[in-house]
Amino acid sequence: MSLPCALIVGCTGVGKASLTAKLCPFFKPDQAGQTAIWHISNKYYDADVGLITSHPEAQQSQATAASGRVEAVVILHDCTTHDSFVATRDWAEGPGAELVEHAAICLCIANKVDLLRKNGAIEVTAADARPAWADAARAWCCDHMFEYIEASVCDEQVDQKLECEGEAQGVARISAALHAHTWSGLKMHPRPFAKPMEAMPQPAMPSASDAASGGHMDSRAGSYVPPEALLEASQPAAQASVRESISNGDSQDSLANEPPLNCLLKPGNDLLDGVISDEDVERDAAHMENLFAQLTVARDRVHELPNEHRRAAAAAMAQQLMQQFSLDESGPDDSDSDASV
Repeated sequence: MSLPCALIVGCTGVGKASLTAKLCPFFKPDQAGQTAIWHISNKYYDADVGLITSHPEAQQSQATAASGRVEAVVILHDCTTHDSFVATRDWAEGPGAELVEHAAICLCIANKVDLLRKNGAIEVTAADARPAWADAARAWCCDHMFEYIEASVCDEQVDQKLECEGEAQGVARISAALHAHTWSGLKMHPRPFAKPMEAMPQPAMPSASDAASGGHMDSRAGSYVPPEALLEASQPAAQASVRESISNGDSQDSLANEPPLNCLLKPGNDLLDGVISDEDVERDAAHMENLFAQLTVARDRVHELPNEHRRAAAAAMAQQLMQQFSLDESGPDDSDSDASV
C-alpha cells in the first residue's frame, strides 16, 4: 500500500529540506529530493506520511498527482523575496492546480521571518516589519483556501515566539495543521471506556438510493442501516419504560397538561410547590439515564464509520432527541394557538 503524501513546493533555498528535517528528526537536509517518512503519533491515531519536496518548475509534482497519493500541499516561500512567492503562487494556479483542488490540507508558509529586522531587533509581530507585498500574499491565500503561516525554520528561538493576529505560528502550527488531517491508512488509538470493536470484513458501500435517503453503514454488521433505526435498536430500556408508564395508567393527555419544566425551574418561582412530586423527579431522572445510555450505545456504533455516514447518523440522533423532548418544528406555542381557534 502506497503512503499518503504531503508535497512541499518551493524555490531553491527557501527551506524545504530544513522544514522536512524539523518534521522528521532522522531526515538529513542533504537528502533533498528524496521522500522522507514522517511517523505521526498523537493521542488520536498513528500514521506514516511521505514528505516530498519539489521545485515549482519540476515535473515531480505532476508524476505524484497521477498516483493520487497527495493529501496535503505546502507551498513555501522566502518572506523577504517576492519572486519566491510569485513562483509558488503561479505553480498553485497552473501546473499544481489539480493537486491543490484535491488536497485536504493547503498551507502557504512564509519562511525566514527571522531575517525581518528593524533597528537591530527582530520584529516578529510588528506589521510594519513585513514587506509591502505580504498583505497581498495573505489575501491570495484567503481567496484560494490556503492557510497562511509565518515561520522561522532555521531559528528555533524566533520560531517559537511567532504570532500573527494573535494566533501562534511557526513549525508548531505547521505540524498541528498536518496532525489535524485524517490521513489514509491511519490507525486509530483505542478510546478509553469504549467497548472493543469486533473484527469484521469491510462492509459494502450503500447504493445511490440509500445515500440519498441519508442512511449509513453499520461497521460491525456490514449492512446498511436507515438513520431512523439508529436509536431504535439501542433503546429497549426506554421502550420498556414507556410500556410500564402505559400499564400504570399514565396517558399522553396527563403529561400534556403538566406545566413546562423550564418555566417551573426559573429562580424564585414557587410553582414547583405541589406540582412536581418526588416520584416525578425519580421518573424523569430514570428517563434521562436511559436516554444517555442510548446515546452512548449509538456513539460507539458509529465511531468508525466514514465522515458522511457519521453526519447522517448524527442528524438521525438529533431528530430522535427532538422527538424525545417534543422539540418539533411546530414550536411550543402552536398547540395553544390551535386550541384557541
